Amino acid sequence: MIDGPSKRSDGMWTGRTCTNKRVLLRDVPVPATYAALGSSGPTVQLQVGDYVAVEVTGVGGGGLLLGDALARTTLQQFVREHGSTVPVTTPPYHSTASLLQPIVFDGESLC
Repeated sequence: MIDGPSKRSDGMWTGRTCTNKRVLLRDVPVPATYAALGSSGPTVQLQVGDYVAVEVTGVGGGGLLLGDALARTTLQQFVREHGSTVPVTTPPYHSTASLLQPIVFDGESLC
């Protein structure tokens, strides 16, 4: 969820994952809905309180995650698409990226 503009970086948003990890992402137009991801449909500017699907691209200092906003979404829409906001794991308990579940970065669940 988008918490607000970054205090240290112009043109950036800060948000939190469903496990309360901080995420920094660029303030750019994104598809208006998660269902429109990859299409040429309408785009929107993110706002405080929006839920957004994010691809984590790196890790900053102090546990901050760096990411790219993929599309605005709702919890219901995301769960309908993926079955959960909790990553699916299989023995020996590693990410199954092919299932397109919420992101695991560097072996750590982000959601």
